[in-house]
Amino acid sequence: MVPAWIGAGVAKADLAALLAQQAQSKNRVRCTACKFLGDAPPEDATTLSEALSDPEMSAGMIARALQAYGVTVSPSAISRHRRECR
Repeated sequence: MVPAWIGAGVAKADLAALLAQQAQSKNRVRCTACKFLGDAPPEDATTLSEALSDPEMSAGMIARALQAYGVTVSPSAISRHRRECR
């Protein structure tokens, strides 16, 4: 049974298909960190990649460093990148 807050006519099979479609979409919007990693000079991309992998580096620390570098990014964007991007 579909909860009333989801709306009438939404079935589990439809949701599964929509989620699969999103996962395979080539038109995904890249997050700020992914854009930087793809566009930055290799040395800077490596430095950011290492910082993102370092559990001692908080999202706030990384965001502040990127902001000082000239990138508009929030700590929540860094956290989201760590959770969702591959």
